[in-house]
Amino acid sequence: MQKAIELDRNYAVAYYNLGIVLFDQKKLDEAFARARVCISLPSKKRSNSIATMPLLTTI
Repeated sequence: MQKAIELDRNYAVAYYNLGIVLFDQKKLDEAFARARVCISLPSKKRSNSIATMPLLTTI
């Protein structure tokens, strides 16, 4: 996921997935930071279903 983000800084799904991994590792501040980046990207760069994903509904 980190490599995907390096290749495309606007790849919202990679930020989200990285956030999930960090969340599972109890790195909550980092996880929520990635989720915030994900939802801050232009809507055309993220999936329509991404806003309803569990991590994003907790921030």
